[in-house]
Amino acid sequence: MRSHRIKEITVFCSGDSSKKSTWSSLPYNFTENLLSRGIKVNRVDISESENAKWWFDRTIRRVARKIQPATTYEYYRSLGHFWRTRQIIKNALTHYPAADANLFFSFSHSSTGLSDKPSILLCDWTHHYNITHFLGRKPDFFERASIKREDQVIKRASLVVSTFPEVTDYITARYPSSNACYFGKGFWQMKTPVQSEIMPQKLVSKDILFIGNTRYREGAESLICAYQKIKNDLPGIQLHIIGMGAEQFPNSPDGVHFYGYLNKDVPEQEELYYSLLKRARVFVNTTPKLGSAGAMLEAMIFFTPIITTPADYMRTLFGDQIGFGHYCWDETLETLCSKIYAVFETNSYNSLCAHAHTSVNDFSFSACVDQILNRIKA
Repeated sequence: MRSHRIKEITVFCSGDSSKKSTWSSLPYNFTENLLSRGIKVNRVDISESENAKWWFDRTIRRVARKIQPATTYEYYRSLGHFWRTRQIIKNALTHYPAADANLFFSFSHSSTGLSDKPSILLCDWTHHYNITHFLGRKPDFFERASIKREDQVIKRASLVVSTFPEVTDYITARYPSSNACYFGKGFWQMKTPVQSEIMPQKLVSKDILFIGNTRYREGAESLICAYQKIKNDLPGIQLHIIGMGAEQFPNSPDGVHFYGYLNKDVPEQEELYYSLLKRARVFVNTTPKLGSAGAMLEAMIFFTPIITTPADYMRTLFGDQIGFGHYCWDETLETLCSKIYAVFETNSYNSLCAHAHTSVNDFSFSACVDQILNRIKA
C-alpha cells in the first residue's frame, strides 16, 4: 500500500504520543509527520496501571529480586500487564474500526490475532537483546517467560522496525521469518539550528555537555572523574549534565551542574535545553555500548563535536574514523581526558563543528516514515 492511500493509523504507545517528553520525542515526531500528510492518528496510551504496578513492586517483584537479585523482571514484563494491555488494544480496535494499520512503539505488544489490519512494531531493541547484549548475561527464570511472549509477538507482526541497524540484524537472525527492517537515518529535528547564532557561542565556550538518564550513569561517572582531572588545566571549564540530578552524584566537584530531566513540553525547560546545546563546546557520552544516540545526533545537527564510544550503530553510520570528534576505543580515564583536551586545544575546531552538522544534515525523518508506510500491505 502506498503512503498516500493510508488514511488512518491507530498508534499504541506507553505514554502520550502527542507529548515531546514521551520516549525521546520519537512517537511525537512520528505522529506529527503522519498528521502533516493528512493521515488521521488515533492515539492509545498503553502505559502501566500505577495501582497494579505499586502492588506488584511490593509483592511479586520483591520475591523475584530475592531469588534473582539482578533480574530485570518488573510489572511491565508481567503476564498481568500483558493481558491488561491486550484488553486495551481490543477496546481500541473496536473504537477505531476504520484504521488502515496499527502501529506499536513497542516490541512487546501487537494487534495480531485481534485484527486483520497490519500490525507494525517500532522500537529500539528487544528484552532478550537488552539482557544478552547490554547486561552481558543469560536471561533468568523470570525474564524467560516475558521473552517467550515477546518472541511470539515479533514473529507474528506484519512489520518489525528497529531504530538501530545492528538490532535489525539481530532480529533478522533470531526471527528468520519476521519482516524486519532498519528505521533508517532518521533524525527528528525539534529546532532548526542557525549557524550564525550558534558558532560565536561555541568558539568562546568552555562547556562540556552530557545528556542521558540513569541508564547512562556509568558514562556520567567517567566524565565527572575526567572533569576533576582536567579542570585545572582548562581554566573556566564547566560540565553540564542533563537527565540526572546532583543527588545521584553527591561527591561531584565544583563546576559540575545538574539539571535533571528537562521536559521539552515545558517552554522554559525546552529553552534551557537548547541554550545548553547551542553553547556546548563538546558533547560527551562514553557509556559502554550506548552513547545516547538521539541526543548525540541532535547535538551534531547543532554543530557540536562528539566524544563517544565506537558503538555498532555509530560505526555503521559514520565509519571507524569520525571527522567530527573522537571515539574512545577503551574505557580508561586517560583516553577520555586526552580526547577532551584534543577538542579544546585543536586549531581546527570550526572544521569539527561543520563536519558534525554535515554528517547528519542529510538524515531524513520523512524518508524513514515513507519506508514504513510503503511497506504496509493492504
